[in-house]
Amino acid sequence: MLEFNINKVSELISKLTSIIPIDNLLEAVIFGSSAITLYEINLERTINDLDIFVSDTDYEKLKQLNHIKELKKTSNNIKNTTPTLKVTGIEHIEILKAFPGVNHKEVLSKASVKNYSNKLKVASIEDLVNWKTVQGRPKDLCDLIIIQNYLKSLPTI
Repeated sequence: MLEFNINKVSELISKLTSIIPIDNLLEAVIFGSSAITLYEINLERTINDLDIFVSDTDYEKLKQLNHIKELKKTSNNIKNTTPTLKVTGIEHIEILKAFPGVNHKEVLSKASVKNYSNKLKVASIEDLVNWKTVQGRPKDLCDLIIIQNYLKSLPTI
């Protein structure tokens, strides 16, 4: 399952960066379950979407690109009323400027490039845990247990 998820996330990242140049994604951060997958944590469920967290400024810039459309409805995956940008012709990629419980500037400052992230930054585990905790949905609570067990299994220095 983990290998499938990493391959799916990597494929979505490649599709995204084939349409939107990396130069337009310098402050973008891979977020959500896709980010957790890029830490090679097996959430034991299929991950089939890619959430990209951007600043308000970058959101407005991306909105002007030809292959981007803004949806005025709320995301089905997160509890907020922030409009979502979608890449025309690519399903399962959402670009958002807000996630409950975290701040873009702080998330960006702790994000780092990971294997399979194609030079895009990935949110820190700490920020992902904070977000999952605030969400509190049943799948987030299960994910938190898996993440905590993963962190406990890491060697201590």
